[in-house]
Amino acid sequence: MHPKARRSKRYGAELLADLETRCCAAQLRPRISAAVLGLATGPFRVLLTRWPELTLRRIELAEQWLARGIQNPYRAAASEPRRHEDSLTALS
Repeated sequence: MHPKARRSKRYGAELLADLETRCCAAQLRPRISAAVLGLATGPFRVLLTRWPELTLRRIELAEQWLARGIQNPYRAAASEPRRHEDSLTALS
C-alpha cells in the first residue's frame, strides 16, 4: 500500500472516531453511505475506461458503510480479507 494511502486511511479513521463522539453513528453512517453513493457515477462522468467496475465498487462501498453499523470500516478492513477498497481515493 502506498504511504500516502496509509496516511489517508489513518486520517479517515481519526476523523470518523472524532465525528462519532459528536454524532450518533446510527445517523452518521447512512449519511456517509448516501454521500459515497452520490459519487458513484464519477467514473462514468469523467469517462474512465473501467467505469462500470469502478462504479460498482463505489456502490459496494456505500453498502458497506450502511451495513457496518457502529463498526469502524478502517479498523475492520485490516482484519477482513481484502475484497473491496476502503477509500474513494483508492477507487479514483
